[in-house]
Amino acid sequence: MVSRENWDQCRHNIINCIKDYHRSHPDLPGADMDRLLVDLNKVPDKVLITTIVNELKDEKVLIQTNGYIGIPGFVPILLETESAAWQIVEQAMRAYHQQIPTFSNIQDDLSLEKMAVEVVLKKALKEGRVYKLGGNRVVLPDLLVQFADKIKQLVARKPRFLVSEVKSVLGLGRNSCIDLMEYFDQIGFTRRIGSERVINDSEVVNRYRKIK
Repeated sequence: MVSRENWDQCRHNIINCIKDYHRSHPDLPGADMDRLLVDLNKVPDKVLITTIVNELKDEKVLIQTNGYIGIPGFVPILLETESAAWQIVEQAMRAYHQQIPTFSNIQDDLSLEKMAVEVVLKKALKEGRVYKLGGNRVVLPDLLVQFADKIKQLVARKPRFLVSEVKSVLGLGRNSCIDLMEYFDQIGFTRRIGSERVINDSEVVNRYRKIK
């Protein structure tokens, strides 16, 4: 049994630990749970830490974004070299316009080392600046919104639709369209009914509109 005093002290330590992590890692949205457990080694009870972190998230004192635990309102900054690399990668992705490139497409298009591109994309994935579809495709959030809006237009005249119809409306290749629709199923935007699909939650894609 943990006393109220010890519980409150642990809450205080966790919040301060996250604030310290923000100061020392301004390029990240927060600390992952493993990092938090290491930094809070004076509190040996991992179950206690996890329970309190969940309580703080429920109270909106902490938030979790793509596995990172942080303070609400904190906005990570890109380090100068990372920012430059990300701009190059983002431009390469936007050059595909309404198509969805693969990791290999981006790597082949750029003069950067493949490892550097991989590092930039992995970081962007963690921070929600790009999203992964299927095994190796990457897409920018604003393009996901455009795709979702076009599917909504399709549904306005045909509530149940096929992948082939989405492919025609979006102008995507077959494989990339399948990857996209499976992703939309995964996040709850669409739902399969046999060989057809319907929109399950039209509002779920709104979270991508806020990403800049």
